[in-house]
Amino acid sequence: MSYKIDVISTLKSLENFKYDWKQFEKKYFKFEYNYDIIKNWLYYFLEKNNDRFGYDKKILILVIYFENSIKTIFPLIKVRRKTKRFINYTSLEFIGSQFGLNHISQIGEIKEEYFNVLLSWLNENIKYDLLFFSNQDIKQKNKYLKFKKYFYSVYPI
Repeated sequence: MSYKIDVISTLKSLENFKYDWKQFEKKYFKFEYNYDIIKNWLYYFLEKNNDRFGYDKKILILVIYFENSIKTIFPLIKVRRKTKRFINYTSLEFIGSQFGLNHISQIGEIKEEYFNVLLSWLNENIKYDLLFFSNQDIKQKNKYLKFKKYFYSVYPI
């Protein structure tokens, strides 16, 4: 199986992808977490730098395709965090997790193979210290055992 990953890394590229995202959302719409919520969060908080929201945020929305069809969207953000002013680390988080949005996760069908594609791509292409997937929907947390270590706490890679 051959998957393709497109990266959305700017607000402009997110706007350019709006139509495709909205079409995909028709099948997997979540009131709590959708294109408009993600875009608005980025608009208001992307440039905000502080201990709560993090520093030097970079958009990293990954769209996974199979046979030219979108299968899932991982709306991630790369964030530099500080602890006690001495230690800096970089985490990958779902967009909005810093704001405490509930039921955030990938958009689309949850399959272990999509998650494996994500992890493989991240490890090959992105430098980060922690993968932090919080505030997950309970149904999604329990869907695959492999995911659990990423949902409940910070998981060092």
